[in-house]
Amino acid sequence: LVLDGSDAVELPIKFIPQYAGCYRCEILLKSSRDIRVYVIKCVVNTSHAEAEIEFLTPAYQAVIQDIPINNMSSQDWKLEAVLEGQGFHGPPLINVGIGETALYPLMFKPVAECLSMGRLILRNAMAGTESVFSLKGIGKKPLAQDHIVIDCQVRHVTRKVLWVPNYTKNKLTYK
Repeated sequence: LVLDGSDAVELPIKFIPQYAGCYRCEILLKSSRDIRVYVIKCVVNTSHAEAEIEFLTPAYQAVIQDIPINNMSSQDWKLEAVLEGQGFHGPPLINVGIGETALYPLMFKPVAECLSMGRLILRNAMAGTESVFSLKGIGKKPLAQDHIVIDCQVRHVTRKVLWVPNYTKNKLTYK
């Protein structure tokens, strides 16, 4: 690299990352009159959903899928979770130590027969990366609430109280 006193010269750099993450390097330029250090930090994100996860469960029943998160970096991670879609639940934050694998517990619990689409975004503010998961939840016909046997005698009135749960946040009226 030769600088002749004019404005500047180009220094071509080729960078081919294998995985998403934060990459850092230093370039040291020395001459008899000057020393310069350039610090380059490259943040690589994936441009598409990393995975598609499909859930299938009866209404009112929860199903949980643990998503492994590997931290092979040199610093602890604090990931922010952004969940979109009805019936999907999970913690808003998860910590992953250096060299550890943590499990993010993603739950789908539908409150009716439904098809619910959503996505999970795990943001790593430390590395400036995010992982995106496409979600599909299918709520099937609910299972029976209970099996009740009522013992009674002929020509006698027998009373039994049946509890009807309300899984919604609204008042329900049954006939």
